[in-house]
Amino acid sequence: WPYAFLDLSSPFAPLWYFGVGLMHLPCYGIFALIIRLKHLWLSRSFPEAYRCLK
Repeated sequence: WPYAFLDLSSPFAPLWYFGVGLMHLPCYGIFALIIRLKHLWLSRSFPEAYRCLK
């Protein structure tokens, strides 16, 4: 593997994979925040042209 923590023969492999999976949650949260900020900014900058479906 290109990364040592992805090696399945390691006894810590399940912990590494769980940790990598767990770190995706804040990344998804940051992505959702960026999308909300984009909608807020566009709706305030272009109130007539930008209509967000809710």
